[in-house]
Amino acid sequence: MTEKEETRRLWELCFNRNDDDVAFTKLYFSERYSDKVNMTSSCDGKIVSAMQLLPYPMTFGGQTIPTSYISGACTDPEYRRKGLMTELIAKALRQMKQQGIYLSTLIPASDSLFLFYEDSQFDTVFYNRKQVIPLDELPLKEEIIVTPFRKGEHDVYPYFARKMQQRNNCLQHTPEDFRVILKDMNLFEDTLYVARLDNDIVGLAFSYPIGDQLYIREVLTEFPFVEETLIAVAARNANAKKIIVTYPPDGSKNDKQLGMARIVSLEALLNVYAQAHPSLTDSFRVTDHIIPENSGTYIINKGKVEKNNSTIPPPVLMSHLNRYLLKPSYMSLMLD
Repeated sequence: MTEKEETRRLWELCFNRNDDDVAFTKLYFSERYSDKVNMTSSCDGKIVSAMQLLPYPMTFGGQTIPTSYISGACTDPEYRRKGLMTELIAKALRQMKQQGIYLSTLIPASDSLFLFYEDSQFDTVFYNRKQVIPLDELPLKEEIIVTPFRKGEHDVYPYFARKMQQRNNCLQHTPEDFRVILKDMNLFEDTLYVARLDNDIVGLAFSYPIGDQLYIREVLTEFPFVEETLIAVAARNANAKKIIVTYPPDGSKNDKQLGMARIVSLEALLNVYAQAHPSLTDSFRVTDHIIPENSGTYIINKGKVEKNNSTIPPPVLMSHLNRYLLKPSYMSLMLD
């Protein structure tokens, strides 16, 4: 068996529970998987643990930085609780460092796995909030024309990318990734609605129905009344009795944990942060047992970062730096 075939066999063993899982696995291995992004551990002559490291740009400190999203992390049930995934994560993080990646990100498959990833110094920094929208509060503006996305609407991605770029601390989607998102939506009969005013795009809504409920995974608009019209049309077309919209976090108690991040290249990330906060003065000492190159004392002053071996500043945990630099962050439309 090839590496791809073995990894897919492992996916099917760990993830395929119903027809939707089978369909998604087929899509993922035709559109997203490559041996280049795959990392594995082998025992007894077969791959028993694997993950894919998918590149994603991210807005941070007014710049765009490289990140790597850990996707499809899984271990053969017969080989679990042997430390294989912990070792593979450490290996992946060191590889990311060599490749110039600033951050590693992921979405735990279950609540219990948040604690597991904390052992590798990941911390929860990605949040979102969900809001139930009353149907009677959705007026329609007739001048806003809302239609399902049609193949060939080449102005949709540029609008999507521009609106996403306006969000700080936000994972971005490349044109290729956007194409896969659309294929994933088509696979499950989800709908991307496009709002236009005088033929110009003024909004997008990524929707999927479950029973009589309609979920909006992402909504991007120019004006509040465009959002209302988008959601109203989507709800009407789905015969929805309840609408749940996902938004970026706002710092309120309604924010819900979503994903985790782990700093990979600390000095590089600090330089971006310092440039974005030129009046900031701070210093700290950190020890990184997984990526030793990150260990040291850092002094931030007037937009610059100096690294030395001083032992005077108080030590901080890598998890503290994850939160200090990145919380709150946002991701959406991930193939998790």
